Amino acid sequence: MKGKLSFILVLFSLLFLVAACSDHESSDEKERAELSTEEKILKDIASLSSDEKEGRAPGTKGNGLASEELKKRFKKIGLEPVKGETYSLPFNMHTLNMDEVEKSLVVMLKDGTQKEFPYGDDWLEINPIADKYVELPISFSDGEGKIYVTDGEGKPTGKPRVKFIKTEIFKKYLLNYMSDDTFQISGTLYDYLKEEEQNVEQVQLIFAGKQSPLNPDNVVGKISGKESKKAIVISSNFDHVGKAGNRIFRGSVQNASGVAAMLELAEVLKKESENQGFDADIIFAAFNGEESGLFGSKAFVSEISSNYESVLDINLDSIGYKDGGKIQLIGKGTNSRKAADELSKFAEELNIATTQQFDQFQPMTQSFESFIEEQYQAVNITQENFDLAYSEADQLDVVDVKPIVHTIDIVKGFVLKNHSTDFPKIDPELTMQLLAEETAKQMEGLKFGEYKFFKSEVTGNNEIAFKVNKDLTDEEIKDMKDSLSENGFSINKASITYKLDEEVFKNKDEVNQVFRLDEEKMKPDTVSLGILYNDYNILVTVTEEFDELPEHKDVYNDWLLFEDWKKKDTYNWIIRNISSESNAYSVMAQSYNDSENRSRKPMEREMVEKLVNTFDLQQAIKIIEQ
Repeated sequence: MKGKLSFILVLFSLLFLVAACSDHESSDEKERAELSTEEKILKDIASLSSDEKEGRAPGTKGNGLASEELKKRFKKIGLEPVKGETYSLPFNMHTLNMDEVEKSLVVMLKDGTQKEFPYGDDWLEINPIADKYVELPISFSDGEGKIYVTDGEGKPTGKPRVKFIKTEIFKKYLLNYMSDDTFQISGTLYDYLKEEEQNVEQVQLIFAGKQSPLNPDNVVGKISGKESKKAIVISSNFDHVGKAGNRIFRGSVQNASGVAAMLELAEVLKKESENQGFDADIIFAAFNGEESGLFGSKAFVSEISSNYESVLDINLDSIGYKDGGKIQLIGKGTNSRKAADELSKFAEELNIATTQQFDQFQPMTQSFESFIEEQYQAVNITQENFDLAYSEADQLDVVDVKPIVHTIDIVKGFVLKNHSTDFPKIDPELTMQLLAEETAKQMEGLKFGEYKFFKSEVTGNNEIAFKVNKDLTDEEIKDMKDSLSENGFSINKASITYKLDEEVFKNKDEVNQVFRLDEEKMKPDTVSLGILYNDYNILVTVTEEFDELPEHKDVYNDWLLFEDWKKKDTYNWIIRNISSESNAYSVMAQSYNDSENRSRKPMEREMVEKLVNTFDLQQAIKIIEQ
């Protein structure tokens, strides 16, 4: 009897707990239903960037909590699992387990005094490759073989072993964005080293560990369509870079904002699907492991590749920054153009300003690239500017809900109109080759300064053919030619290309009509010089200064040298930034086996030094500004 009573009491307790949880969930749902769209978005961002989420780095408790939270939301919205009965799509990846990395920075003075500075508070790595164990003297000027300490101004006279850069706002990376010998240090540590410079014996720096395997998951749900071979994927990565010491890198904009937009779109489109069925599956994919190298999106694309013939990915990334400027559509060639143009049209109808950016010279690490790698169509929606990326300052107080709401409106309109549209695979290299041939034919007969739009048989879009480049005369390059010839270099071709103002695209729908640019308003964009030296065909370009440059390992006379990974002391290209009184430029040189087929020929060190010592930078400025 006593046992039976205990059983009944336990049963009632469980029923009470279930009822309490149910009431709590019902209360949450009721509360959410009473919130405005803006309030719901802010609530989601606040939850994802809270203390308990710990910056959402893969393999951490916070990342797991974020994953579970998204699964619950998908279930409440009424999304269907993409595979089996779970929203979880696990995958394998590897990353540094920061709990197991040995981290220490100790300043040792000549009198035997030692002072340790805490990781995260006073110093932080830039390169997440943990292989540093050094004891070295410091210098604020001569860095040869030492730890070079700098406030960001000036350069060392020698080649340092390690660099300490005074940094106001720390940034944490899970990918290698700079040389692995560079560390960020706080103003506190910088000031201490400056004050004690003459008394410092050496600094012991330890940042040592190894990559560990992980098995995190993507969170994926869908609204089933009528045609099982079509899918529109609305994606966003929910992982971030985690924490360092007491600093939490919350990633409120990057990318809790994108996830919040995706969740709101899931709610809105689920309701729309009850009024009108969609032809394509509408998939909502919250990717994991993206900041570590696109692990989640690559695994997802591999997972679905055999299921669909038509796939478009619309990726939402960092779209809620107060000082972020216009909404920007980022893409790569024809794999993004169709969707980007259609999204821009919807934005224009809603009176929302957007810009487009395609194929820029800078490293990109957005999820949409994983789709393009497999020849699917994809576009990334973000904002023009986000200078707080990967920083501790990326918190709720810098979030602006307005661009997030605008993005939701644009994507919703796009899906409602295009859920029956085919987005077949596109081989980007073949397409660009065919498009180049088609454009060349359309350019026939155009004079300098003229352009026209034509309906492309290759892409199906209205493409542009234009002639804004012309050959430079011998007189215009005489001084450059003379200085190069003194050291065995010769110029076999020289041309200048002018900028094509974005205003011309207002005529995009006027097919086969020839327009003329105002030559007096045309501004130079790039000077190209074809230079011959022995068996090298060297292309030197002078253009606007690059915003970002990839990692370089060597410098010679202020030229950045980008080494070929196959052979030491050979270089794929070299770059030097220069300035005139009014403009800043980047000069880039690269070499090819053949001037026509553009197969790269790495440049030997001796030839690089000779070219650098011979090339007249002031003449380059004179040519582009004449």
